[in-house]
Amino acid sequence: MLQADEHEKDLLDDAAIVRCIRQALQTLPASSPARQAGESIHILRKTVYTFHATLATTFRADRIFLLGDAAHLMPPFGGQGMNSGLRDAYNLCWKIALLGQQDTSPRLLESYQQERQPHVTQMIYFSASLGAIIMPTQRALALLRDCAFISIQRSKPLRRWLAEMEVKPRPVYRAGFLLSGRSSGQLLPQPMVTSANGQRLPLDQLIEGRFCVFTLYEKQAEISDRFQGALWQRLKLQQICLCPTQEALELAKANLPAHISLIVDESGQLGRLWRHHPNQLLLTRPDCYILAAFHSSQLASIEGQLERYLFPTI
Repeated sequence: MLQADEHEKDLLDDAAIVRCIRQALQTLPASSPARQAGESIHILRKTVYTFHATLATTFRADRIFLLGDAAHLMPPFGGQGMNSGLRDAYNLCWKIALLGQQDTSPRLLESYQQERQPHVTQMIYFSASLGAIIMPTQRALALLRDCAFISIQRSKPLRRWLAEMEVKPRPVYRAGFLLSGRSSGQLLPQPMVTSANGQRLPLDQLIEGRFCVFTLYEKQAEISDRFQGALWQRLKLQQICLCPTQEALELAKANLPAHISLIVDESGQLGRLWRHHPNQLLLTRPDCYILAAFHSSQLASIEGQLERYLFPTI
């Protein structure tokens, strides 16, 4: 890090760069291949980077939308800059496509900033905070940081929590194109699932960017014909039935209509969504976010909310 009393030209001197690299390599174990390779240093390129924490006040002006670095810049310490840009694109593009294909209400596009800006703001603060931890300017704070990380390494759950980056803010939506239910606004897990033809594939490949309704095997028979109306046909809804075992899937193939996609999730990630509400149905958006979690008795209400939001002129 460039200190307050240092100048760029001094740090870009080849001798200074070699000195900094060797100083960093000394922190590695003596047997480390990187430390041994560091004895021979060849500089290919050198520059001083400046990190920014910047957020646009609005992500939209009429028909122009800002995504990725055009909408937000964050320090690299959280490793979420490109991820945030991809989330922006995934959030917005299916809405634009739906507007063009089905002539939905332009209100749908307003949800882009409502959903993405809060999470990006959290990510910027998170990345900046990590930078303060990684690059303290006081020795006492650096010692405190090192002691904390040594303690974390001694705890397997904490080590996994940190290594898997579970500390970062979850991409949960609190406002925008959401309907009802406690799970609304959560991102679906993406496990490997087994389909009715025995193929193992990631769940999002099965969804293929469509609206979906997920049900448990035990509840599928009673609602299998209730998603055939004009609204669901217009949205090209896909029905997905989660079977507990391969045997249940084979039984469902014989008893349920062929248009229902049957899957088994051996990881149990999807099943946990029904842990406290086994009777609920999950309606998901093309970007794999849960739009609504509801009971079959609330289906008419959900249909009404969807029509008023997407097709208010009908």
